[in-house]
Amino acid sequence: MNPTSYEELRRRVADEGGVLGTTAQVLRDIEGAGRLGSTVRAEISQKLEAYGLRHLPADLPQYQEQEVVVYLTSGPIAAVVNAILNPSRSTAKVLRQLADNNAQETLDKIRQLVGPPSE
Repeated sequence: MNPTSYEELRRRVADEGGVLGTTAQVLRDIEGAGRLGSTVRAEISQKLEAYGLRHLPADLPQYQEQEVVVYLTSGPIAAVVNAILNPSRSTAKVLRQLADNNAQETLDKIRQLVGPPSE
């Protein structure tokens, strides 16, 4: 069953180890909106942040069937996402730890979600 409130969504994300795959439709329904216009998507992003959550892709999709990954703003998942989105010497340690733990497949999946690096 899909979460019906931001509180429930946060609990579900926490129960799933800090990350949850869902659809834009679920987020739209939690928001109580009819369409995923730019204003609604911005409101969803702001409310997720208020509940200690972030999402990938960084720009919420405008089509309800598109997938979204929601994750806690702190913890190991956030550290990995931040390392990929904001590469630096200090965050490179996180990526090395993933490789050392044979988590290359996980790293590749995150890169796919985030997309190619921006220039």
